[in-house]
Amino acid sequence: MQGKPVFVGLINYQAIFRDDVFLQAAKNNLLLLICVPIMVVIALLLAIFLYERIRGWEIYQTTLFLPYLLPITVVGLIFSYIFQLSGVLN
Repeated sequence: MQGKPVFVGLINYQAIFRDDVFLQAAKNNLLLLICVPIMVVIALLLAIFLYERIRGWEIYQTTLFLPYLLPITVVGLIFSYIFQLSGVLN
């Protein structure tokens, strides 16, 4: 049978606030809490720029969609090298 429970008070909280891993995790969460609304506002502004077609909107559109298009091009080039007559597969 177990003995009488002992009240430890705030000792657990003191221990957790001295833990480096907990403090780093708290800092990371705070940074995320600050950065997410900023990123949402930036994304909203870019979406408005693209929708309103302000001067230079083609440049905004190109810079936003180019990272999505480049991997397709790279994969196409790699497969063309693989399937050539004297390619790696043949």
